[in-house]
Amino acid sequence: MLLTSFNLKLILIVLKSIENKNLITNEIAIKTIEGDLLGYHPFAKKIQKIIQGYSSNSEPLTIGIYGKWGSGKSSLLNLIERHIEIFHKDKGDKPYIKFHYNPWIYQTKEEMLFDFFETLSRKLNYSGSENLKKAGKFIKKYSRYLKAVKLSASVGVPKMFNAGITVEPYEILQKLGEDLEGEDKGLNELKEDIDKSLNESSKKIIIFIDDVDRLDKDEIFTLFKLIKINADFKNLIFIICLDPDHVAKAIHKRYGSNKESGKEFLEKIINIPLELPLIEEADLDLFTKEKIKPILAFKNVKKTDLEELLDSIRGSYFKSPREIIRIVNSFAISFYAIGDEVNIHDLFWIEFIKIKYPKTYKAIKQFAGNFNNNLFFIDNINFNDAFSDEKGESGFRKKLLNNHKKAYAIVDFLFPMVKTGTVSAFQGPKMKPNNILDAELRINHVNHFEKYFSFHTQGKISELSFSNFRANIISEKNEEALNVLNEMIKNANERKIVYRITSEIEVVSDELHDKLLAFLINNVNHFTETSDVNPHSIEIIQSIAKKLVLKPDDNKNLIIYIAELLDYSQLCWYLSVFSYNNEEVQFLNEIETILIKKVKISNDHPFFNNRSISRMIMKVWAALEFDEFEKYMLKYLNTKDNILTFILVFPSIWNRTINGTFKEEDFKFLVNTVKLDSKLIFDRIKEFIPELKKVSTSDETEASWGEYSDNSALDNIRQFSYWHLMKEEQDKIDNTEFAGPPPTK
Repeated sequence: MLLTSFNLKLILIVLKSIENKNLITNEIAIKTIEGDLLGYHPFAKKIQKIIQGYSSNSEPLTIGIYGKWGSGKSSLLNLIERHIEIFHKDKGDKPYIKFHYNPWIYQTKEEMLFDFFETLSRKLNYSGSENLKKAGKFIKKYSRYLKAVKLSASVGVPKMFNAGITVEPYEILQKLGEDLEGEDKGLNELKEDIDKSLNESSKKIIIFIDDVDRLDKDEIFTLFKLIKINADFKNLIFIICLDPDHVAKAIHKRYGSNKESGKEFLEKIINIPLELPLIEEADLDLFTKEKIKPILAFKNVKKTDLEELLDSIRGSYFKSPREIIRIVNSFAISFYAIGDEVNIHDLFWIEFIKIKYPKTYKAIKQFAGNFNNNLFFIDNINFNDAFSDEKGESGFRKKLLNNHKKAYAIVDFLFPMVKTGTVSAFQGPKMKPNNILDAELRINHVNHFEKYFSFHTQGKISELSFSNFRANIISEKNEEALNVLNEMIKNANERKIVYRITSEIEVVSDELHDKLLAFLINNVNHFTETSDVNPHSIEIIQSIAKKLVLKPDDNKNLIIYIAELLDYSQLCWYLSVFSYNNEEVQFLNEIETILIKKVKISNDHPFFNNRSISRMIMKVWAALEFDEFEKYMLKYLNTKDNILTFILVFPSIWNRTINGTFKEEDFKFLVNTVKLDSKLIFDRIKEFIPELKKVSTSDETEASWGEYSDNSALDNIRQFSYWHLMKEEQDKIDNTEFAGPPPTK
């Protein structure tokens, strides 16, 4: 999916808002014991003791703190440095002057080299020690001498000054407006002066160097050349954070043919190599959770959702604190943008995939971009090919399994599938039903999948709006609730809203139960569209009935209340749910009585104009009040159109258009179940449909009927007539047998 201007603007707004609310976790290394979530402090104290024990020794020392990128070397360095000046000193121990040197801030390696000496010189001038001030002056000269030598070797200097080639440093410095203060010493002599001054000093200098991993190859070489030049000065301690593999790889070509040459060079410079302590999984686990909690506190998060997210986090999923911070920050932005619209557990883990496995994320996002919302029959997204015969992974899921093996474990619990012989899902031993996935805003449900990648709810259901909808119903602000409902329908579409509402009905809380169901029934006619099978209003009515029938006795008053509100057509669909459980619903006849009362007082006659509900009304009415039912039927079987409509109630419809045959079971329903006299109907047929006056069994044969050949209404009436005449013939035979043999003469 492309980054639209809408999404870009949203992200900028989110970033600005997050910045104002301090939700972004920066990558600044920890500086206090309280901030140490990685358990580095005990190791830092041991290194402090090493330095403390070396205080009286004037020999130089270089300590290397080894660790991979983002593993927390800077944090350990800060913990070492924090109390370095105030630890206990024995008699004769020297105090330390701290000097932080960051080589990453310089644009060129020349700047890095010369500024080190200039900065160190200034630091020593303000040290309060005469010997260190003297050393600072020598270091400044040393720096300028190096600069002069560097410049004299450059072909750009003679061109710059339009002069002849010169290699005398003092001449070059004079042209630059500088001099060597009348001294005429070589580099070795200056180094001896510096070393003598530092050795006579009453203080030691500790130089902290970080961010080595950020330098390019030439800069790394320059930095270690600089350290090598200074590593033999007295009372000087270097503490350097570095990734030894990265450094060895960067410099090995200058000292040999392979990376081992670079490592051997490092061994000559680093006196004490200290591997960063292993960060235990428990520490990474704690680190992650502590970074997430302030973000989640920004919005109201359900306790169950919070617990699920925190319980799912394992330190083994992460390789470094820096990686955790990047993932948490990505989650913070997404949470701020759509946290109310999605499941926070699923949001965190899809952001985890985005940062840790970007190729996998890109593939899933592309799938989301091409996702066809018109595939309504797919509710649960597992990336398998819906039409594949494979029992295991298929389609896009198979590609994820084969091409994204490291990320697949996370994909598997975000998008679980039924596996051969077992049922597996992250949420438990059984996969959750689709309605629960919908209600929980899961990423693997069709209603919510795209939100996790589009970061907006345009054309989708806003869960924030849906929460507002629920809140208004609980507060009995029905007009406000209706306004929110209409706005959601306008923003998304009615089908999605109906699906969301039917899912909500199944999991509705006790607090909302009666109020929600009553609200929906009172406003069910606001749903005007039709799905593939039934009107949306009927889907909602039947969902309500399915909820109520689970505890019919407890819900009796509400069941009757709803029945009174519905028209007779709606009530038939409502009643059909209870009819399947008629042994449990002791008061079913009360609902049936309400139905027939509504049929009688309706202005919509005859009721059998509505093909889908007619059989139910016939069955109920015939059982309750047969005489009135029969009178009604004879009253309205008084025109050709009405008779044709009546007969069409019984045959099946295939593919929504093809009319089936009027079968023997349909005839038995008429004469045995609802007990209508087929002769009365047959007589009406002959009276109002002249072309069928002389119909006989010889005109029709059951074998010649085609169930899928789109029978006309007249075909169905001929078929009815056939069954009636067959019945009459059988009745004659039965009556003859009952009367016994004819008398003999």
